[in-house]
Amino acid sequence: MRLKVPITTPACIKIASVILVTFFTLLALAAHFIEIALWALSFVLCGEFSNFPAALYYSGNTYTTLGDSTTVLSARWKMLAPIEAADGMLMFGVSTAIIFAVILRLVEAKFGQHLDQPPKPG
Repeated sequence: MRLKVPITTPACIKIASVILVTFFTLLALAAHFIEIALWALSFVLCGEFSNFPAALYYSGNTYTTLGDSTTVLSARWKMLAPIEAADGMLMFGVSTAIIFAVILRLVEAKFGQHLDQPPKPG
């Protein structure tokens, strides 16, 4: 015997909202990991690192603007580090905006109106 629960119950809507926000958060995190790996690959192809794991570690530190003072790139490629750091800051801002937009749409759907519109008089 199957238990039939309508999917429009408040509990189901809350669970769906949490799943949706979690999905977009994990999607943004995966995109950050892919971009860090692409930066690491570019460091290996430029000849700055001989192995990918070291380049990945350096790239992760630089992308998150944590920094790694033990590794210094050669003079020819040293501008890649601040470019990657700026790219990381911008991409974290974009992913924050996406997550905020998803949450805003969920709030609008719950309350049935756009938050930027004033309430109708009467």
